[in-house]
Amino acid sequence: MEADNGTIFSKGDASNIVLNDETLLAIQEKVSETGYPVMTTIIYGNMENHEKADHFLKQCMEGKTVHR
Repeated sequence: MEADNGTIFSKGDASNIVLNDETLLAIQEKVSETGYPVMTTIIYGNMENHEKADHFLKQCMEGKTVHR
């Protein structure tokens, strides 16, 4: 593959694995248990822990630094 600027990219040894919806949902559930916001690429999938992401984005828009 070649980028607009002439740089050539190679996929190298990548397997190009595609995860099925069931696997993606299982991963999403496990990550959501940590409290971190997570969403999948599944059409109509819901974001878990979206309140934390909303709060973070609001803080960013207000120019506030969020510390953990």
